Amino acid sequence: DMCNASGIPYKIQFTGGEPTLVWQHVVRISEYARKTSENVRLQLQTNATILDDQMVKDMRRLGMSVGVSVDTPLGAGDYNLRSYKNGGLEDVSSIVWKNVAYLCEKQIKIAEKDKDRWMIAVHI
Repeated sequence: DMCNASGIPYKIQFTGGEPTLVWQHVVRISEYARKTSENVRLQLQTNATILDDQMVKDMRRLGMSVGVSVDTPLGAGDYNLRSYKNGGLEDVSSIVWKNVAYLCEKQIKIAEKDKDRWMIAVHI
């Protein structure tokens, strides 16, 4: 509310941990910000391991920008990271790249490589 009162444009960026694990809170805060201000930008930084249809619909509806952090190359077989969705060990890099392809399929723009790792900015 203080940001709104100033009249100055501002952004809310959801980062982690992993903000998609508390998606209902991200949506609730984002809806409030959209309802109370025209000067807010919403951004989400995620590892994209648990994206689903409803999350993408919410991102579109809220006009949220999304950055996807890809920490391992495709096929690297990073079994040290636990998949939140299935609760077991999986090749997380394959899950992330599958979800990046899913975002592209939903016509969401992807950015390019930044230094030594891929930083994928998803603009909805």
